[in-house]
Amino acid sequence: MAALGFACALFVTGCGGDGGHKGGDEKIAGADGGEKGAESSPAEESPAAQAPKFDFPDDLKLDFEDVRSEDPGKDEVLQATEYAAKARVEAYTKADPATKNMVRYWKHPALQYWGKDITRFAEDNRTFTGSLRYYDFEVTDLTKKGAWVRYCESQRNAFAKDKKSGKTLKTEPSKDDFVAWKAGLVKSDGEQWQVSQTQATKGAAECQP
Repeated sequence: MAALGFACALFVTGCGGDGGHKGGDEKIAGADGGEKGAESSPAEESPAAQAPKFDFPDDLKLDFEDVRSEDPGKDEVLQATEYAAKARVEAYTKADPATKNMVRYWKHPALQYWGKDITRFAEDNRTFTGSLRYYDFEVTDLTKKGAWVRYCESQRNAFAKDKKSGKTLKTEPSKDDFVAWKAGLVKSDGEQWQVSQTQATKGAAECQP
């Protein structure tokens, strides 16, 4: 589910295993070009503005490791990365690729890429249940206008759920429940950090317990 650890294959079948898709170190790029689509507009609020509000299903929990550091610049990037991960989960559960939070924390081409996947997921009438855990955040590169962040996501206790029947689509535990994410962020004209690139590696050894 991301890197915010969401990988498309896991979303379709449930997030407790490979669901019949390829396992191992599968990389999923969320920013490899493509035609221009719905570009996010620069945020009007400053990074110091009030934290966004997220609306998740009652049976879905997101657990984020404390990402604060001793570097205010890195903390700003890490906070935006957390919000972006939450925004994507929220968009999937609401079946809406253009929620207020998605447009605020995501930018083309990643916004377009995930928007298409969210639409496909919605057409299957799915949502999510269980819990997702995010940990081991690290800013690997930071400039005034760009940054890269690495982090891990555990999907071991999260699953897709059919909206009509309410049935949870459970899968067997596997190493693919653990996903290593790389997020590329850029700073908009409104001084808002937004995720413009993503890459996920399922079954990443560094994310496994």
